Formats: sequence, structure tokens, C-alpha cells
Amino acid sequence: MEQEIVSFSPEEQEHYVIFSQILEVVKKMQETLDASDAESRKRVYNMDQLEKCRQKYQEQTRLKMKEPMTSRRGRIFVSSCY
Repeated sequence: MEQEIVSFSPEEQEHYVIFSQILEVVKKMQETLDASDAESRKRVYNMDQLEKCRQKYQEQTRLKMKEPMTSRRGRIFVSSCY
């Protein structure tokens, strides 16, 4: 549509000044929405990665808690909770 307006004679283009201005505003809005959408997708991806890391850390922590604590010489320590 924009190309059509540009192809008109200057006299004809005068009839489409407001339409051209609206078209420019719509383009800028679309650029803003596209950038916002890209940031939103990055955020969702990063949140997913963070959740995976959190789950992996919790799993590793659980496994470490199940292993008996040993000293450097191989002696097992008995830990007690008060």
C-alpha cells in the first residue's frame, strides 16, 4: 500500500497524507511489539534454563545427602541432627 501511495503524483499523494502518517505509526508500533516479543521469548527461555539448573542442583544435593560422609582416610562420620 505504501508503494502505491509513493507511485502517485504529488497532487494525488496529498489525499493520502494522513493515511501515510498512520502507516508510519503502525510500522513503529509493530517494531516495538516485535522487539517486546523477542525479549519475552528470551525471558521464557532463560526461566526454563534456570528451572532446569535448579532441579539439577536439587537432585545433586539429594544424592550428596544420601552418600555417607567420609574423611580423607576413608573413615565414615556419623552426623546427627539436633
